[in-house]
Amino acid sequence: MYVMVAVPTDPLGKGRTTLDPLTWLLIPLATAIMASLWSCCTGRRRRADDWTDVQRYDRLRAALARAAAAAPSTP
Repeated sequence: MYVMVAVPTDPLGKGRTTLDPLTWLLIPLATAIMASLWSCCTGRRRRADDWTDVQRYDRLRAALARAAAAAPSTP
């Protein structure tokens, strides 16, 4: 796949733009940056506080049940 870049053509008339080599160098560089960002995000420490999460979920369910019971029913 070839990416067109809007820059003046080569003065020697070969039809190449001046950013062609930079484009091919940018592809591995962008891949390396994305891989390092992905590894930082997946390698981070996770919270291991499952019991508080379950208690928060139970409180949310109870609050939603109370809100649903208090809401007026429409015919």
